[in-house]
Amino acid sequence: SFTQRTGIEVEARIDFDGRVDPAIETHLFRIAQEALTNVGRHSGATRVELTLAQIDDRLRLIVADNGRGFMNSRRSGGVGLIGMRERMSTSGGKFDIISTENGLTVKAETPIDGLEQIRVVGGSEPRRPRPCIAGAGRESVAEDAAQAPAPASHSA
Repeated sequence: SFTQRTGIEVEARIDFDGRVDPAIETHLFRIAQEALTNVGRHSGATRVELTLAQIDDRLRLIVADNGRGFMNSRRSGGVGLIGMRERMSTSGGKFDIISTENGLTVKAETPIDGLEQIRVVGGSEPRRPRPCIAGAGRESVAEDAAQAPAPASHSA
């Protein structure tokens, strides 16, 4: 697990029970994955919180650690950070990084277009399914993101 490999405690909070466009799910999953990878490699953190929440018509992902942050010169230059920023840009979303001496926070926010509703078998009320950003449910979002293979690189 991520905690066993890195010694960093993970808390995942999910406040969203819907499905969004598969491309948005993939973008958010990969951003969470890259952010957790960076926490494990560079932060010196002992704790990281991953939060996914619906705010009105937007979906917000926050990955915040209690590590050392980084200097402003690295803020926009890393390949992983550029990739995260591009993912949010292509989905019409926003991406921000807040770095202090008390830790780093990655925020990704995207519009929710066409939130799907599904009907419970045998029931009359529609319900929204559990999140499938990580594919395995609420408890393993952070673990799945930290353990998933890196996306294939594409050369232009």
